[in-house]
Amino acid sequence: MLKTFASAAALCTVATAYSPFLVNSLSTHQPIGNNEGQTNYYRIAFDVSSSNGGANSSATCQTFWGDNSWTEPEAYSVAVPTGKWIDCDSSDFRFKLFPYFSIGNFSLAIQQNFTDTA
Repeated sequence: MLKTFASAAALCTVATAYSPFLVNSLSTHQPIGNNEGQTNYYRIAFDVSSSNGGANSSATCQTFWGDNSWTEPEAYSVAVPTGKWIDCDSSDFRFKLFPYFSIGNFSLAIQQNFTDTA
């Protein structure tokens, strides 16, 4: 008689709680809509820090892009660089912007990369 032994392996899921990113010194610039003395660019700049990955990490993140043209009177940027990750000054962090960027209403995502030892 042939006997078959079955073994069951318990699957365990380990949930890791990550700390939120700390965003400091956030500043933005949006053109004022006056062609005399106007600076024709948008800007976002901020500092981000995190204790995730086993060590404290921080970076300064910023990007600039051109203003809307005179034929685009929208009160938000139609040229905001969306769909790509923008590197911060540290290889640990990068960020992404989303459509309809205006000085008081914008969305961004932040990503932190860990090394193999983290």
